[in-house]
Amino acid sequence: MKIRSDFVTNSSSSSFVIGKKDDETVTLESVFQTIKGFYKEYLEKRDAVVQYITDNPKLGMVYQETEDGEYYCFKFLNGKRWDEKNSSTNKAIERDFGISTWDYFKKNYNWLECETYRDYENYWLNQMDNANDYKIHAPFTIADFFEEKEINWLHYKGGKEVHHVNSKSDILGWYFEYAEEAFANMESCEKCDYASWCDREECEQQKTFLKGKDVPEDKACLYLLGRICIHSECGYIPDYVVEKLSGVSEYSCNHMG
Repeated sequence: MKIRSDFVTNSSSSSFVIGKKDDETVTLESVFQTIKGFYKEYLEKRDAVVQYITDNPKLGMVYQETEDGEYYCFKFLNGKRWDEKNSSTNKAIERDFGISTWDYFKKNYNWLECETYRDYENYWLNQMDNANDYKIHAPFTIADFFEEKEINWLHYKGGKEVHHVNSKSDILGWYFEYAEEAFANMESCEKCDYASWCDREECEQQKTFLKGKDVPEDKACLYLLGRICIHSECGYIPDYVVEKLSGVSEYSCNHMG
């Protein structure tokens, strides 16, 4: 598995590629069910912590709505979270329950009731269409790299976007820097538009890598990465789910901040 955590984008982003190009057991639907399972585990752990602090009031913790009214979170009634006693309580809970008490939890997880990914798409498109602002966002989009087609890019207020599976894909660039340049200038760097600023040594390494493989440029994402891609434009996937997805991914990127 290849993991990158140092790339820079215009906003926080996450991506996870599951399954190799010829793995027919991995489908968009199977990946959606996997993600749902990870989210349900995450919320079960949250509920266990809520019950624990309710049963142990001396901990001085509550689970309450955030000031902006958009989320719920765990909070200490006395002192700061990083005070010695509170910090010790935090660490013990995270060790015993497997989630961070720093996490914010959305108010609504109704999308987990969606049976299929198409239901999930329709749920979020409907939410976006009926919203008066741009605060509504889906936690992720799932794409199948097998073919290039228009997909519903769910991180914005509706609309469709062509998902590129070729060498020009931004997602491919996160893992294989200069892949586009290497494809376009396989024989020579002299006419490359990026020659004045690219890392020529790294680009040459990419060319050498690609020459040894039968990789069609219009299927670059599929051949170099794999079959199914989960993408979250603004890093809306909880850390617990990120870790779980990273564990089952051929490739994963997570950049927050």
